[in-house]
Amino acid sequence: MATEIDRQRVKEELGRGTVVIEVLPEEEYARLHIEGAINIPIERIGREARANFSPEQPLVVYCSDRDCPTSDLAAKKLETFGFNNVFEYTDGKTDWEAAGEAMESGSGTAAESAAD
Repeated sequence: MATEIDRQRVKEELGRGTVVIEVLPEEEYARLHIEGAINIPIERIGREARANFSPEQPLVVYCSDRDCPTSDLAAKKLETFGFNNVFEYTDGKTDWEAAGEAMESGSGTAAESAAD
């Protein structure tokens, strides 16, 4: 079962180089997302995660806010595909932005991240 984490823990994970994944559609991600996060829309999460990350690698998933079910669905999919170090930022980017944390716009995918 994915571990729910808060904004402070997401900041710590980003500092460690943990992959942070927005699971919303590409258009929403491109408009605005957590600085340093990549985008894997929910419908591609299993395939792209298996292609780009090891099952032991820590992954943080998030969507827009606590009312958005997409991050929970993504976490469950990842666990189904054998990922055992999954974290869910349930408050999502609405909380992140409201706190004045760093945001950015533009695209970024798992494949681009793996190539870095």
